[in-house]
Amino acid sequence: MENPYQAPSADSSPPPLPMPGVEGLKNPRLLGLFAVFFYALGTLGEVADHFQRSFPAEIGISALHQHDTYYVVAEGLGLFEWLMLGAFLAGILFFFLWKYRAARNAWILDPSVMKMTPAMSVGCYFIPILNFIWPCRAMAGIAKASYGSTAGVALWWSTQMIALVGGIVVVAMLGEHPPDAVPTMAEHLLLLWSIFTFVCAWKIVMRISKAQAARCAA
Repeated sequence: MENPYQAPSADSSPPPLPMPGVEGLKNPRLLGLFAVFFYALGTLGEVADHFQRSFPAEIGISALHQHDTYYVVAEGLGLFEWLMLGAFLAGILFFFLWKYRAARNAWILDPSVMKMTPAMSVGCYFIPILNFIWPCRAMAGIAKASYGSTAGVALWWSTQMIALVGGIVVVAMLGEHPPDAVPTMAEHLLLLWSIFTFVCAWKIVMRISKAQAARCAA
C-alpha cells in the first residue's frame, strides 16, 4: 500500500498537454502560393492581351486584318485569352482549396470568431445574393483567428466587388464592340483596377498563410 503522505515521484507526473489551438492544423501556404501564382499568371495574360490590342501594328500580331474595304476578325479565343481563362480557372480552384484549409485552421484556432463552417466558407460563393456578403464574413473570421484582426479583408472584398461590377458595366457599354478592337478608356481603367485587385488578394492570402504557417510550426 502506498504511503498517502509520501511526495509524488518524478515518474508519476502527467505527460505535458499539447498547445491549445495547434493540434490538427495544416499549413495552407503551398495552396496559397499556387492560388496567387495562377491569379498572377491570369492577370499577366490580361495585361498582355490588352497591350496586344492597344498596339497591334507594333507587336505584329493583330487579329484584325484589312482587305480592301472589308475587315475579317479572327474567330475564337487568342493565345493570351486562353492563358487568362486557364490561369484564372486554376487560380479559382486553388483559392477554394486554400480557403477551405484556412477556414478549417481558423475553426481550430478560435471557433468563436468563425461565423460559418469551413465548408460553407467556400460553398457560400455558389449561393445567389448571399455570395455578395458571406465570402467576406468568412474571410474576416479566418483573418481574426489567424492574426488577431480583420485588417485588409474589407479592402480585398471591395476591390473584388468593384472589379466584378466594373467588368459587367464595361461589357454592357461596349455592346457589339469587337473583342480584339483597340481598348477604350473604360477598359484601360478596368485593367488598372484588375492589377490593384490582384495585389490586394495576394496580400490577404499571404498574410493569413504566413500567420497560420507560424502556428503550424509552433
